[in-house]
Amino acid sequence: MHRDRTRRWSTLLILLLTSVLLLGGLSGPSTLARGANAPDSLPFVVQDDEDDEDDEDDEGEDDDDDVPPQPAPEQPVEQPAEQPAEQPAQQPVEQPQPQQPVAAPAEPIEVVDAPRFNQAIVRLRANTDADDFAARYDGVVLREIPDRDIYLLELDVNRDDDDEVTEIGRDDETVWAELNYTNQAPEGRPRRFFTTGDHSAPMAEDQPTPEVLNLDAAGCATGADVTVAILDTGIDATHPALNGRVLPGYNAVTDSDQTNDIADGQDDDSDGRVDEMAGHGTHVAGIVAEVAPDADLLPIKVLNSDGIGDAFYVAAGIYTAIDEGADILNLSLSSTYDARVVAEATSDAADQGVLVVAAAGNADREDPAEYPSIYSDAVSVAATGPDDAKADFSNYHRRVDLSAPGMEIVSAFPGGSYVSWSGTSMAAPFVSGTAALIEDERGGAPLGDVRRALIEGATPIETTEERLEGKLGAGRLDIGASVKCDG
Repeated sequence: MHRDRTRRWSTLLILLLTSVLLLGGLSGPSTLARGANAPDSLPFVVQDDEDDEDDEDDEGEDDDDDVPPQPAPEQPVEQPAEQPAEQPAQQPVEQPQPQQPVAAPAEPIEVVDAPRFNQAIVRLRANTDADDFAARYDGVVLREIPDRDIYLLELDVNRDDDDEVTEIGRDDETVWAELNYTNQAPEGRPRRFFTTGDHSAPMAEDQPTPEVLNLDAAGCATGADVTVAILDTGIDATHPALNGRVLPGYNAVTDSDQTNDIADGQDDDSDGRVDEMAGHGTHVAGIVAEVAPDADLLPIKVLNSDGIGDAFYVAAGIYTAIDEGADILNLSLSSTYDARVVAEATSDAADQGVLVVAAAGNADREDPAEYPSIYSDAVSVAATGPDDAKADFSNYHRRVDLSAPGMEIVSAFPGGSYVSWSGTSMAAPFVSGTAALIEDERGGAPLGDVRRALIEGATPIETTEERLEGKLGAGRLDIGASVKCDG
């Protein structure tokens, strides 16, 4: 009897130990996979809390955009197409590589810009000691815009940014204060359009755009003695299409004179794509150069190689361009936030007779509009595609002044090559280059005359879409009609 009871207890104990071992074995690999000694090749999948109504696999897509798409566990992690070639240790990436085509979503993602953490921009009253002012709020002065009493402050890390900026704004020595919101190249926003392919031929030989825009009829002007500032990612001054025409400029991102359009090999905006906007400024400059071959190009770097900047950089760039004597400013960038510092800089440029040309944005929407293109002091440019129809991606609104081609535009790219790129960023420099021709032909015409010539020369766009009526400006740019070489 005693032996039978002992035998039964022994059997139960063996079964219990076996279950524990089996359970431990099942959980062991999951713990190891996330541990310090896990193999590098094992993918790490972030769980997404989205509620997919059809409960089907969407091939790695993230329906509510709360988590970046991840590779499936059984598939190897693919390198992004734009990943630069492996470089020796501590050597910079010399040239960006063209991106592969990116399809536009059927319904564009709503993207709004956010403020930089722990930063504010303030305009102080004249003769205020900025360092003492910042110290009163347990902050420090990071940067300033000379002769404008505008400062970039690092705020108290222990306080809420909104609360602190509100308090600073009430100070008797403050003219105004605001958070420092980001700006971007429109083509760098998530799932918009970007570079497509590689071209060996210069742009005029590889696209019909000059013919569509009636460029040959503007042969009486070349943009001589006119300076166009390119506020962007920089310019590759060694490119054959630009060599000898790029002036010394300013880098507002690093507060230096380094304005070359180079990749840094980093995913600065953590979107899974490395240096996706490297070359953007060179491409924009190449379009200006095609239209106005004798115009001087002033590089003002306000965006990094991922196409990200902020309101302080843009304002500092605008004021620098004004001080350097620029006649035209091309801003192929935008923000969904109405930054007072950018609004005032744009207004100051217009007051000094400088024409500001800005891209309308790539979200196929009227609202929210994107700044600075919405300002009355800027010439707002939408993009067209074939047959003068609105490009699928282009924004539209009643503040648009005119439209210009913006689909698959071939232009210069760092390293001496040419690529095609789509976006309102490509439409804007056609207008900037035309403005340079008008300035040249008319011997430094007043700002109002240049703007009027651009609008009056445009070819009206007919549309059957009610939502677009009156929201693509005066029409599609006509360079020859705007310059009026025949008198």
